Amino acid sequence: MIESVLHTPFVPNSVTMGYGRPRSKVITGPNMGGKSSFVRMVALVVLMAQIGSHVPAKSVRMGLHDSILTRMGASDDLAKGRSTFMVEMSETSDILHTASSRSLVILDELGRGTSTFDGMAIAGAVLQHLVEHTRSKTLFITHYPLTASEIERRYPKDVENIHMGYYVSDTRIDGTRDITFLYKVEPGITTESFGIECARLAQLPAPLLEAATTYAQDFQHKTEERIRQNKIMMALKLLKRCKEEEGLQLEMALAELKDLVGTLSLSKST
Repeated sequence: MIESVLHTPFVPNSVTMGYGRPRSKVITGPNMGGKSSFVRMVALVVLMAQIGSHVPAKSVRMGLHDSILTRMGASDDLAKGRSTFMVEMSETSDILHTASSRSLVILDELGRGTSTFDGMAIAGAVLQHLVEHTRSKTLFITHYPLTASEIERRYPKDVENIHMGYYVSDTRIDGTRDITFLYKVEPGITTESFGIECARLAQLPAPLLEAATTYAQDFQHKTEERIRQNKIMMALKLLKRCKEEEGLQLEMALAELKDLVGTLSLSKST
């Protein structure tokens, strides 16, 4: 019905969770790129199939689910004196206590209500719990690419990174660029959210956007340098372990060191 009314066509997407593929999907992508719409689509298809309804898909193969558990949006609870972040954590706690291996769990930007590093830590720990202990089918939207890459590295058989596709024009002389949302699920991680481009679409003042761009570049440089320094310290500790260990423990330490060095750029002087 909606498709017949709208002038713009729907963009179909497919997803496989289980059946030889990772049960959990970590979804990154630009703001307004269609991440939330995609996970809502999956939830609605599961619900419709469970009740025996017609499903808007070419084909569906799906087992029974005992629940569909979602944590989306952001709002406080004035009546109970709970902040937005407290509501977020309480709802996440309810999901963790309720979910089973037959549940579909959907978490949208978990951890955004607190500081960046606390948010990343909480998001990573919750996803790790769902992967290791709950074993549910999970759709996990995040703007934390480091969390996304780390969790897939730890659990390559259980976690797969996907992102919402987009096209970015060449940067103009004034530093601006255009973004076209494709609304198509593609494999891998995207590290950009294009928040400033979305702010430009909302017609925020040009001087404000220029200042935001400068801040963003500065924050990115400082964060990358901090991460790089932390990796160097970890590499030094692993080198020390390699001198002290032998046998299987030495092989494990060398493997960790190899993985770490593979992610470390040594192009800058320390």
